[in-house]
Amino acid sequence: FKASPTREIQFDEVREFILHFKNVGFHIEKCTFDHFNSIDSIQILTNRGINADVLSIQMSAYATMKDMIYQGRLDYYNHKGFLKECQRLELKKGVSVEKPRNSTKDLSDCVAGVCYHMAESLLPGNKKRPRRFEGRVGGGVGTRRTSLFTVPQERKSIG
Repeated sequence: FKASPTREIQFDEVREFILHFKNVGFHIEKCTFDHFNSIDSIQILTNRGINADVLSIQMSAYATMKDMIYQGRLDYYNHKGFLKECQRLELKKGVSVEKPRNSTKDLSDCVAGVCYHMAESLLPGNKKRPRRFEGRVGGGVGTRRTSLFTVPQERKSIG
């Protein structure tokens, strides 16, 4: 789903898309949204039996995704938009993931959120959060923005 200059994203179409997968037998563990206009969709999906909530993508989600990619635990295909976004992401002051001007991070936010939820669901009791990323990525002393990571272009296997 992508907005255009003449058409906004139709949230009812997004909900119907999600519900279609549930109706044809896919198990949807959780569906998350950012804060933008999400309350209505969360309420509707929850009422239709889908665990829906708001998830603000933080550094810990990106750190989880990075770990999964580097450790070969994430199976993904060569989606040019996702790879381009990941390669352009910047670590700002070591605490937040930012996109460069005139760029997006919607796809990478989505994958980071999925990785975060997968890691969280594997923890005993599902009450702990995945370990947080510690340390500095790239750059030298005094660097305020650094590249977050390089995504391997070839397909990686869960192993």
